[in-house]
Amino acid sequence: MFLKRFELVGMRNLDTVRLELDARVNVLEGPNGSGKTSFLEGIHLLGRGCSFRSRRSEDFIAHDQDEVRAFGLVVEPDGSQTRLGVGRCRGGGSELRLNGAKVDSGGELARVLPLVMLTPESLKLVWGGPGERRRFLDWGVFHVEHASLWLWQRYSRGLKQRNSALRAGVAPHRVQAWDEDLASAGTLLDSLRRSYLERVGERIRHYAKVLGLGKEVELHYAPGWGGHQSLLSALHSSLCRDSRAGATQVGPHRADLLLSCEGTKAQPMLSRGEQKVVVAAMLLAQAACLKGARGEAPVVLLDDLAAELDLTHRGVLLDAMRSLGSQMFVTGTVLSEALPARDYTASVFHVEQGVVQAMV
Repeated sequence: MFLKRFELVGMRNLDTVRLELDARVNVLEGPNGSGKTSFLEGIHLLGRGCSFRSRRSEDFIAHDQDEVRAFGLVVEPDGSQTRLGVGRCRGGGSELRLNGAKVDSGGELARVLPLVMLTPESLKLVWGGPGERRRFLDWGVFHVEHASLWLWQRYSRGLKQRNSALRAGVAPHRVQAWDEDLASAGTLLDSLRRSYLERVGERIRHYAKVLGLGKEVELHYAPGWGGHQSLLSALHSSLCRDSRAGATQVGPHRADLLLSCEGTKAQPMLSRGEQKVVVAAMLLAQAACLKGARGEAPVVLLDDLAAELDLTHRGVLLDAMRSLGSQMFVTGTVLSEALPARDYTASVFHVEQGVVQAMV
């Protein structure tokens, strides 16, 4: 699966983009601030219906435009083609289309165009809050178990209703009316996360060694409530605390993926360079899991790779992604930064002052 054609109109600091893309490696080179990251942001918009930089449309729509529009043609392994379209307007309006028909959520787009990203912000997987790591887990679960999206929506609805009841100060028995359904959905989500973590954890450890970390990466899943009791029991036990807080304090929405090396929390133990290697291993592992589950690798977005990894690690990462068969988009200020001197065939695009131009 790869993105064959890409069009982008009204994105941040970019002029209109209309390009035919390489099925394997696409390099965007040009000065800092020229629009390379905005290009990747446009692909993210196409694949997930949102920007990876901001959820506010006003932050990524060009100042002289009222909307941003992205269009793409995805080619499947069997040769079939799928058309994707996304429009986002100032003020929050949006329209998502799949083969011309409207769809309700970015999940429909993500099934067609799965994306894995490595950017300077990806280091939050190590030092950021639990939400970053939950999103990592849930992205993987979604792509290997599509029923997880329905489960998460069911859980989120129940959580919202329970929290509304808590904030309104209603009687305890009315708050607990949501507990059984919330616990049912949450327990299933927890099971899917644990199953996925078994798959991805082994691969993370493998790729950390491939990338030369030199330390054993350990992963521990904290479910968001005491493991000695069921989620339903935990919800009942936490009711008084929840009432004081005005929000549900236990459940999968409070889970975390704890990273450690040699028995010590990863963040203080690892240098920034080692943290980058761990994050790269996590994203490689995620791509490999998707390839194993679906038979095809995700599209990979690698932003400012030279700032994140040295030459040796860049080469190993790119070789590993190529071995999976991923289509890659790599940015750098010069070609040699984005693409080490290896036997790569790539389409190269020069980006400067918002103009993206194919290099012959």
